[in-house]
Amino acid sequence: MNVLLGVDIDSTAARAAVLTGLKRYNEGFLGPTHHASVAVTARDEGGMVVGGAVGAVYCDRLTIELVWVAEERRGQRLGSLVLQATEAEARRLGATRAYLDTFGFEAATFYEKQGCREAARISDYRDDYDRIYLTKDH
Repeated sequence: MNVLLGVDIDSTAARAAVLTGLKRYNEGFLGPTHHASVAVTARDEGGMVVGGAVGAVYCDRLTIELVWVAEERRGQRLGSLVLQATEAEARRLGATRAYLDTFGFEAATFYEKQGCREAARISDYRDDYDRIYLTKDH
């Protein structure tokens, strides 16, 4: 078997190639699948992004990859609104469950208040911080 291993400078193209191969393989087990990106932003009066969430729907599951709210906007329900809008868009795209992960110092309590429940935890993932995986049915 002759192969050449190397680090790709263009990680976007490498990701696309690996994802295409993986999706093709998975479809042999799962049948045709749907994949769609989801992005929700919250902007202030001047158009500046002050919060948002990014994720993807795949196999009727929403994976929330990133959630952020500017520190000065926290505690004002903005995070709840962003998460609700993200979930609504995912449901429109066919998602029936959501997954996300967070660190112990981040927002696990916030997500639990939004109806998420802990599915797994890696203790001391980094320093003394746990990595917490959560799920939510829609």
